Amino acid sequence: MSQPILYPQGAEIHSAWAGSGTVKWTQLSWEQNPGQWHIIKALAELPMLEVAPAIMTKGVVILKPSSGRVLE
Repeated sequence: MSQPILYPQGAEIHSAWAGSGTVKWTQLSWEQNPGQWHIIKALAELPMLEVAPAIMTKGVVILKPSSGRVLE
């Protein structure tokens, strides 16, 4: 793809839930996760600046390729 394309889509939401939660990173050692331990360690060291509500939806996404066009 050498150009930006608008690819319209629509959604039918069948149900939705709102809630809140927390995030806790489980830090593993190099031996336990040699490929990604340094990434998880860096994420765990970031400060928690804000907690926002979360929404989870269940439904269907409808792609509309016939309405797609190149953006200029």
